[in-house]
Amino acid sequence: MDREERLARAQAALIKWQKELVRLAYSYTLNLSDAEDCVQDAFMAYMKKAPDFESIESEKAWLIRVTVNKCLSLLRSPFRKKTQQLPEEFGATEEDKGVLEAMKALPGKYRVTLHLYYYEGYKLQEIAQILKTTPATAGTWLDRGRQALKLEMEANV
Repeated sequence: MDREERLARAQAALIKWQKELVRLAYSYTLNLSDAEDCVQDAFMAYMKKAPDFESIESEKAWLIRVTVNKCLSLLRSPFRKKTQQLPEEFGATEEDKGVLEAMKALPGKYRVTLHLYYYEGYKLQEIAQILKTTPATAGTWLDRGRQALKLEMEANV
């Protein structure tokens, strides 16, 4: 595959999944600039590797996994910045803002599991693959995340 074909594929994927990936990265980093950097790094990896995918779903899953890995690497970095609000263009409606604020208080594994399940529509088996854990663990994180989110939402009312 030549450079221009890789660029065209990456641009199409960027247009298709940029908002979802930025929201996912934001659920990890709680900082828009960091989230955008992680997504950019994921697309750079996409450009370098130019992987062949069986389906659009496997392409999206690959991009999600790489974005998660970039976020985890960033979180281990000592150069973390303060959090910022997620802008409206990334899908934060008035109703979502309260949920997003409450989700910030949750541990990362619960935040990300809830995000993948509710915002991205993944099933537990798929979430387990993305997060490199078992489906039972992903289900536990989802259940505990729901409970913690409910308590956090009640505390903010």
